[in-house]
Amino acid sequence: MKRFRITPLRTLLTLAFVCACAFGAARADTRDLRVISARAGGVNLVSGDVKVRRAASADWLALSSADELKGGDTVRTGPDGRVEVLLNPGSYFRAGGGTEFTLASADLGDLRVELARGSAVIEATGYGDTKIFLEVQLPGALVKIERSGVYRLNAPAGGPAEVFVTKGRAVVAGTLVKGGKVARVSGAGVEVAKFDKKQRDELDLWSRDRGKELAKANERLSRRAMQTAFGMSSFSGMFSDWGNTNGFWFFNSSLRCYTFLPYGYGWRSPYGYGYNTGVYVSPGNGGGYAQPGTASNPGGGTYGGGSSGVSGPGGSGNGGGRSIEMSPKAHTPMTPREPMTPRMPVERPIHDRGIQRDRPSDQ
Repeated sequence: MKRFRITPLRTLLTLAFVCACAFGAARADTRDLRVISARAGGVNLVSGDVKVRRAASADWLALSSADELKGGDTVRTGPDGRVEVLLNPGSYFRAGGGTEFTLASADLGDLRVELARGSAVIEATGYGDTKIFLEVQLPGALVKIERSGVYRLNAPAGGPAEVFVTKGRAVVAGTLVKGGKVARVSGAGVEVAKFDKKQRDELDLWSRDRGKELAKANERLSRRAMQTAFGMSSFSGMFSDWGNTNGFWFFNSSLRCYTFLPYGYGWRSPYGYGYNTGVYVSPGNGGGYAQPGTASNPGGGTYGGGSSGVSGPGGSGNGGGRSIEMSPKAHTPMTPREPMTPRMPVERPIHDRGIQRDRPSDQ
């Protein structure tokens, strides 16, 4: 008669733990492949009490960083709540406590946010004088953000809406507001004044720190993850309209957040931190694309049309496909494949903010 051995409970628990870790690793690998290129609304960070009301619902539900906002969804933060939402690639919307806003449209061609109350900061990354298409509706005023920069938006209860342009350029209710100016909206119109950048509150400081963290997340992107992601045929369509965006949102699995993966090199956030990991896209006749190169294989590999291609620093080839290359680090010179991303000047992190009226000579 055969004897059956009873497995100890400790062994079963150990096996269960190993299986759970393996499942978690598989999920991490899956998250590492997540790429966003053509829509806004990804929730990148949630802290404290943050709730969402979906467009087709009347219920307020807890919001998490695994969620995505759709057009018409409304978010409300508690006194200690903070949330970061992805806009067009390279631009972030960060709301502080006691804030309510609606993502009116997540379409990158018509990107609109409505700030009903509270405060938010927009970090908008671009290059040169390229126009950024982003609108924010404040109580009594439409704000059109036109340039790369840092914008503080206030919608206080019972007070005038305010737009602090720390750096950049915006049009507030038809009035142009440049860097270093604040616009206040009232029944009498728009009043523009200077402000002292040396005064900052917790929301300003948090936004700046997040800008630094996300630039570091770009530096720490896994080449292996990018090779795998861009080697998948499901991503090939993203490069057909690549000229309409600045790059991608790419998920950093180790830091559990999305970061900006731009086209070309020399990109910096308006806070002055560099995005030194990027991709080049070289149009060809075959319509294909190539994975980024690696240290052991600088030339990378070409996918799609074309017999061979150039991919990765040091690679060479003459394929007819569309190729993707890893940008070099900032200290490594390399000529871009496209003229759309010239090297940007080095920017210093912003200083604090306070308010000071313009002198008559400055008007």
